[in-house]
This record gives sequence, structure tokens and C-alpha cells, in this order.
Amino acid sequence: MDNLGQHVRDLLEGDDGKVGAAASAVKELSMEAENRHRLFQEDGLVGGLTAVIEKACPATADAVVAIHNISDVRSEGGVTEKALYDFEGGRLFRAIRKVIQGENSSDMVAIENGLLFIKNIARNTDSVCAALFSQEGLLGELLKTVKKEGEEYKVAREYALVAMGNITFGGPEVKKGMFEYEGLMSCLVK
Repeated sequence: MDNLGQHVRDLLEGDDGKVGAAASAVKELSMEAENRHRLFQEDGLVGGLTAVIEKACPATADAVVAIHNISDVRSEGGVTEKALYDFEGGRLFRAIRKVIQGENSSDMVAIENGLLFIKNIARNTDSVCAALFSQEGLLGELLKTVKKEGEEYKVAREYALVAMGNITFGGPEVKKGMFEYEGLMSCLVK
């Protein structure tokens, strides 16, 4: 945890080798639950990880895992979840969506951890759940993941289902909208 400032600089300004080493180091730090709140609060760290995810480079998977782990911090009133969703006007969320769509990474670990990020930020936070529900195309992307066939998509399918389930915590309007969403109920019944 002593080198966080240097890791942030490397994520933002380093060559590919330094970016990869910093993303890997932050990922390892994020594996410990007691480190996650401090990582979330570290000035520039979420921005540095977001920049790596946007680059679609070899370190993207490590950055997505770190962001997923950081999003696993439960906060009173959903403060952390909302802050991650709203980060720089939705920049982090847009980068994660590109990962889920396979644009910023085709690595299944990155895709699965991107889905877990959505699951985490939707956890019992009405305002974030409602915002996720209203995101154009998000439910379709999650549904598309659920419908993918093949053993390699098994975990991603499960995480997409859990993310959709968490989004339903957004209140009665969201629950009603999810129930009425075309293709969702028939997919869940299968």
C-alpha cells in the first residue's frame, strides 16, 4: 500500500510494462477486502484504472479485476456504488460496458469481472439501479450474455443474471419495467 502514488503515476503515464506491473500490483492489493476502501479513496487510482481499461491493452483484465474488487466495498447508503457509477460523468461505467461487449477486451476474466462490477454497484442502491435500468441497451447486453451458448460463457451467464437480479432492487418502476422487458422473462424461464 506504500507505493500507491507510484502505481497511479504508472497507470496514467507509464509505458506498457509499467502499466502492466502497476495494474497487476493494484489487482493483488484489491484481493484483500481490508485494502479496498483505501484503494477507492486513493487520489487518481480509479481514474488510472479507468484509463487502462479504455486503452484495451494487455493490462485491461487486471484493471477490471481491481475495479470489480474495489466495487465490492459496501457503503452506507450506496455512496461508493454511486460514486463508481457516476465517476467522471460515467466514464468508468462506459469503459466497463465496452469490456462486457467484448470491445475493450475479449478476455473472459475481464468480461466476468465487468459483469461483477455491475452486480456490485446495483446492490441495494435504488438510485443506481434505476440509472442502470434506464441505460440504453444495458439490459439487452446482459440478456445477450445470458443467451450465449458454450461452456466458456457459463460463468458470464450466471454473473449477467445476478446483475439483472440486483438491478431489480431499483424500486417498483424498475421491477415493472424488468417484467415487461421484451425477451427477459422467456429467457429466465428457460
